[in-house]
Amino acid sequence: MVNMIVDFSFSVMHPFGMRKKLVYPIIFVLVFVPAVCVFYFTRPLVAFVCPDAGKEYLSRLDKPAPICLDYRTVVVKAWEDVDFDKFDLIINHSEIGIQGKNIYNVDYDPASLFCPIIDEYQQENLILLYDLQDDVECSFAEYLGKEYPGIRHISYNGSMDNVDYAVNGSKIETGDVLIVLDASAVAGFLRYLDSPRFIVDYIDAAGLDGLEAEKIAFVDWDYVIRSNLKTVQEGA
Repeated sequence: MVNMIVDFSFSVMHPFGMRKKLVYPIIFVLVFVPAVCVFYFTRPLVAFVCPDAGKEYLSRLDKPAPICLDYRTVVVKAWEDVDFDKFDLIINHSEIGIQGKNIYNVDYDPASLFCPIIDEYQQENLILLYDLQDDVECSFAEYLGKEYPGIRHISYNGSMDNVDYAVNGSKIETGDVLIVLDASAVAGFLRYLDSPRFIVDYIDAAGLDGLEAEKIAFVDWDYVIRSNLKTVQEGA
């Protein structure tokens, strides 16, 4: 007769082992979740006020990170009724005037946006498209003429007309890259060129339809927020 030894250790220890295994996730949740909440709600609160635009456009618009080590960001639409006094800093990216303290109004500065990207190219391969009726664009064209004399310019009035496509297109050579300051004003020309290489800023990039930019000029939101929070904290 064969002696059979039955091991009951699994059936006896299994329920306790399961309970023991559950302890660690529970402890983790009880410790980690409150710690995350404390970390989140003790960060300076920054409001990013978006322009009055469509939902799809706003979803594609480049915005600051929602949370990092030094701050947390919430997106506020320009037309919403919000108590701005509760924010440590307000990044106003809209055309509305906001009353309160610690407000950074985002001004369109093509030099700070495009020059870091321009430096990545040979000047001779770049062409600026700009509007003669826009003072900011004209000033930028003048600036580039002094700082980057190798960059060529193509101007237009308000928007580029169809009759100018052929003439302006003949000025663009293989390997050229267009610096586009207002994509809506030259969208037809870009389509006429059939897959041209071009650079736009993040504002236009969010609204591009059927066109793909080679590079996009962004604002360094992290730098903007950190530097302005530092100013706020030093003035407190």
